[in-house]
Amino acid sequence: MGACAVRYLSWIITLPLTVVVASFAITNRHPVSLGLWPFPATVEVPLFVVALVPLLIGLIVGGLVDWLAQGRHRRNERRLDARVRSLQDEVRKTRVKSSAEAREAARQAEAARVSGAKSAASEAARRELDDRLALPASGSAGASGDGR
Repeated sequence: MGACAVRYLSWIITLPLTVVVASFAITNRHPVSLGLWPFPATVEVPLFVVALVPLLIGLIVGGLVDWLAQGRHRRNERRLDARVRSLQDEVRKTRVKSSAEAREAARQAEAARVSGAKSAASEAARRELDDRLALPASGSAGASGDGR
């Protein structure tokens, strides 16, 4: 049931109830004497006050009792909300840390690739140099070996 449906249902119940209470108050305006027992005084009030004030007091007391009874649940919800916020912060920090670590790993891989390419190039240049230096020596040895 959506919030809109609850709002309409609330109005459907509240408006007729308000009309009934107003009608009751209008038709029962006759004065009634209330004796306040431990005290010798009496008070004259309209009949609707005698009927509606205890209902109002009961509504307030019932709401207060219900609110106090729900305090444990509200406290638990606040604790759980704080825990959720804490875990969300932890996830956010972990994501930032892991993305930083991923960037660092990518940087290191690129550096290794570049240095690997450099070392491979320097190894190839060293071999070529060795081959150049070795060819004349082996060529002269080969020529002397062929002449025998």
